Amino acid sequence: MTVLLAHNFHRTTLPSGEDVMYRRERALLEQQGLKVHTFELHNDSTAHFGLIDYVRTARDLPFSRRVYAAFAARLREVQPDLVHVHNTFPLMTPAVFAACKAAGVPVVHTLHNHYLFCANGTCTLNGQPCLRCLDERSIRPGIRHGCYGGSRLATLPVARLIRRTWQQGFLAGHVDGFITMTAFDRDLFTRAGLPPERLFVRPNFSPDPLATLDDPAPPDPSEPPYVVFVGRLSREKGVPVLLDAARRLSVAVKIVGSGPEADAFREQATDLPNVSFLGQRSQAECFRLMRRAHALVFPSVCYETFGLTLIEAFACETPVIASDLGGITGIVEAERTGLLFPPGDAAALADRIHQLVSTPNQARTMGRAARRVYEACYTPAVSFTRLLEIYDAVRRSTAA
Repeated sequence: MTVLLAHNFHRTTLPSGEDVMYRRERALLEQQGLKVHTFELHNDSTAHFGLIDYVRTARDLPFSRRVYAAFAARLREVQPDLVHVHNTFPLMTPAVFAACKAAGVPVVHTLHNHYLFCANGTCTLNGQPCLRCLDERSIRPGIRHGCYGGSRLATLPVARLIRRTWQQGFLAGHVDGFITMTAFDRDLFTRAGLPPERLFVRPNFSPDPLATLDDPAPPDPSEPPYVVFVGRLSREKGVPVLLDAARRLSVAVKIVGSGPEADAFREQATDLPNVSFLGQRSQAECFRLMRRAHALVFPSVCYETFGLTLIEAFACETPVIASDLGGITGIVEAERTGLLFPPGDAAALADRIHQLVSTPNQARTMGRAARRVYEACYTPAVSFTRLLEIYDAVRRSTAA
């Protein structure tokens, strides 16, 4: 099978799980013998944009004629059996779907974010979960609150995009199959009006760290315990909640990652000797930190489309302490593979951290259970099988 993959990369300075999963999936398909071609755009290209460039990008958000022409040419060149589109925001635009429709090529779209109905793509408002635009079936709340970039003006072009792709039914009319990573998100996108018969659930996957780490030893009981956070340093990821919880604890809290609010968070933690910011680390270093940790902390306050570090911790045989919110609860089973706490509740988070750190036998038992779940559900082999099932289903439906 010949597959054309399309993806709009985020900025290198703002690492994204979407980019990680696209690269992993591209490598997986190649390793499994599929003929893979790509069409890729990078937000790094906007670093030297001038005012005219930004105005043009904003104008073209709903549909870029230049991207349509370039992608149509790529389709003619590659002649794929199927196109798999990942992120299209903001440069690729939904024009790629129109090009597929015109060429008669089946297209699958992985819904990595919520830009279909949410102006900031994260379903948060003032640090709290928010589904107002979806509930009201209108982008007006997003405009009113300036949800994109904290600006009503900046939100207007995104509102035009949402109005076209969601409210005018463009996406539903041009995509043959949609992939969500959780059942919770499948239900959200069904509420948004996407055809349920074209929505497929396929979780993300992780390589096996225990097969690649030089020293895959578990936590050493003689070493001081610590918990670890790995992710983008931004408000919706729950970093302020974690810092507040750390004030109530003596256990070490290691924070890995970078993001737009990293400096502000470091400033907030200057009086917290148990908190250390480790910056951006390689995949191998993250796996090593997770493997040695007593728990991974996942304090997100937004409706995550998945939460890649959850299953990476599972793969490292490390339990997870996570927000009891959205699709997270379909991944982390309370008291079996980890612990859940009410989103935004720092006191409850501190209590869960103390519970696992003070009961290492319980943590080890949960870690072993998490590893078994990883092996059953989140390996590359399991994920590839599921992806081929979706590809086959979409090709059959479009051929009928």
